[in-house]
Amino acid sequence: MKLKTIILLMLISTANFMEAQDLKKHRWRQRVIIILTENRDNALFNEQVSELEKHLNGLEARKLIVYQLSPKSYKINFSEANQWIENTSLYENFSKTELPFQVLLIGLDGSIKLRQAKLLSAASLFETIDAMPMRRTEMRRKD
Repeated sequence: MKLKTIILLMLISTANFMEAQDLKKHRWRQRVIIILTENRDNALFNEQVSELEKHLNGLEARKLIVYQLSPKSYKINFSEANQWIENTSLYENFSKTELPFQVLLIGLDGSIKLRQAKLLSAASLFETIDAMPMRRTEMRRKD
């Protein structure tokens, strides 16, 4: 009985791990913000997380999900309930330079719309998204 439980837990955790690695699941449903840092104590990283966390309504209105990535782990969105999950491949997939901090915007189509190594203000982020044709269509449909 104990062995079966262990095997079941391993299968569940593996399934969650594999799903978490695949950002394609967000395609056509959500835009993705990726905040990369070499060190979770990085001041710019923490400032970026704080900046976005202040604008949850704006993120939700624009169908944004936030991934925080470090070399050995990741976290989705901001809640303390969302713990850091061990993983190296997400960081490796998106860290294309040796910069200690980066922020990326991935559009609904799955392509990278923005990549920068400085703080991205919520206002600038929202302005960038709101100028996109798909977002304009979303806003017209709401009116």
